[in-house]
Amino acid sequence: MNVDRFTLPTTFFASLAIASTIALLGGCGGEAPSRPAVADHAGPAGPIADRVVPRPDPAESSAELRRLVARGNQAFAAGRLFEPAGDSAIDHYAAAVAIDPADPAVREAVSDLLPLALARAESVIVRGSRADAAVLLDRIDRLTPGSPAIGALRGRLAAAIRADAEAEAAAAARLAEANPEPAPLTDAAVAEQPTTPPITVDAIALDVAPVRPIDLADSSRR
Repeated sequence: MNVDRFTLPTTFFASLAIASTIALLGGCGGEAPSRPAVADHAGPAGPIADRVVPRPDPAESSAELRRLVARGNQAFAAGRLFEPAGDSAIDHYAAAVAIDPADPAVREAVSDLLPLALARAESVIVRGSRADAAVLLDRIDRLTPGSPAIGALRGRLAAAIRADAEAEAAAAARLAEANPEPAPLTDAAVAEQPTTPPITVDAIALDVAPVRPIDLADSSRR
């Protein structure tokens, strides 16, 4: 059989590839080799793919929590419950709550401060400082997010703000009632008003004594 010289090598290599595949399948028990698993987080190579968000160290977080609770206790003992902002007991305890609200030391600190904070917020609302009360309630909410007691105080604050607006509107109405603005004159009323003729110089009677000219001759003789 006459075989083309280019056909023989191609057929030979194709047969060799088929034989290798059969031998490989036989060694694996007749099953095709599985593809290598690809990680779910695989992405394009480069700085973004290599970037890893570091997880907080539990030991460091615990140490920071202890420091915050200790600072809060010092501020509490010194009477700095709410002021100055940033270095008061409520601020240090709130920062500790953000780390671990279930920590026993944090829960104990919050339970000591929370009744005083709620009483302070209520007194600020009664005093009439609405803006200060709103800020204080936001700070207390960081101690116990979603607390029903804070929700009730927010409701009282909203009612007080509405009452202020109603009282201000009623006062403005009373003032307008006591000092009504004069009604604008109609065209008929303007026509009925008497008109005063303008005063001219000729109409003014000047009662001034005549001045006699000075006799210079008489004056010199004197």
